[in-house]
Amino acid sequence: ASDQPATSSSRENVDAAPRATASACVIDQLVGGARMFIHFARPTNPCLPVAQGFADDPGRDFNIVAELRRLIDATPAGGTIKGHIYAIDMDAIAKALVAAQTRGVNVWISTDPTVKASTDPSRTQYLSQLHHIVFCSTANGVPCIGTSTSSAAASHVKLFYFDQGTSSTGITSPTGEHYGRASWFGSANQTYVSGAEMFNNSVTVYDWQTLQDDLESYLDDMYNQVQYTQYFDRASHRGYYPHPPATFFASPSPDEDLVLSELNTITPQVNCKVRVMQTFINDSRLDVVGRLIELKQGQCDVLIATDEIQPNAFAQLHAAGIPIVKQHIHDKLFIIYGNFAGTHEFRVYTGSHNLGSTANDTNEELFVRLASEPAGDASLRPVYNAYYDHFYDAYDSGSLLTGATNVTSADD
Repeated sequence: ASDQPATSSSRENVDAAPRATASACVIDQLVGGARMFIHFARPTNPCLPVAQGFADDPGRDFNIVAELRRLIDATPAGGTIKGHIYAIDMDAIAKALVAAQTRGVNVWISTDPTVKASTDPSRTQYLSQLHHIVFCSTANGVPCIGTSTSSAAASHVKLFYFDQGTSSTGITSPTGEHYGRASWFGSANQTYVSGAEMFNNSVTVYDWQTLQDDLESYLDDMYNQVQYTQYFDRASHRGYYPHPPATFFASPSPDEDLVLSELNTITPQVNCKVRVMQTFINDSRLDVVGRLIELKQGQCDVLIATDEIQPNAFAQLHAAGIPIVKQHIHDKLFIIYGNFAGTHEFRVYTGSHNLGSTANDTNEELFVRLASEPAGDASLRPVYNAYYDHFYDAYDSGSLLTGATNVTSADD
């Protein structure tokens, strides 16, 4: 790897679209008609370097996890919290869930099997106090929904649902408005390493009933360990939740590569832009790698920022002339301007879905397409602009890979 950073001047050479004047820590927008707050964490320039109850350390950004705790604290007695935890070592989150239960909130949590074995106080002292918690069991396959018995499979979703329930108090937004329901999802775990020390994003949607009904049902399936080898099903809408604010694609889906299907909707041409921001890119997803190369060859401008990439994936992308920057990234993002079935749109894909085979085939994951924004004046695409800036916060401060790569062997 080269120590040479990918500088702003290099960005100017490859990207004709101007960057916004300042990177956002939080944006508040109506997206597809729904109120959304999007939070970013960037350890190179933290939005929230210190937060009460969390262990501060240089290079930590608590902007996302502090917002999750705020939502837990904002749920009134008589309300409901349902959530799924892949990994946790932040006592502040676990304590907040116990405090919510104590004040009369109905708390229902499911977790990846590894949480049960954890000796961290967040698990042994706090989560163990919850009346309704399921540590998904290897007896039914490793994940909660999937049927795989592979030790590489995981219940990797980061998702919480909040409901005011019998209370009339409502759940407050960051700016103080009150809503009946909210859903929080994104890339950040409730751990210091992958929740505060790496680039991440989260999305909170307020009061969109049908969307929240679907996500609550999905959480119920995980809590009840309803088993499917192929959970994603377009025809029945099981694991497929299309809504105006966002469309959700839920793994496992061994019959269809959910990322590849979406990338295949792009018609490559001049001015197309694809920004990829991924924890890792594994050789097990070379079909996705191949599609990125096809987009590049079709005159899309493709840039990648990643924490780790395996050798074959690197070799193919590098040979195609696609710049790859190494940075501490935990996002799972595609930020795209392109031609979709004859219409030019700005799109952001987010969620928990990594570019490894288990993410698609055996894990529980959410791959989320936020509502498209139209071509035209830059003011019409605030969500794209914010994610675009988030990408460059990582890309500009990273190291350009020129040969050596870091190898990863399993989805994280």
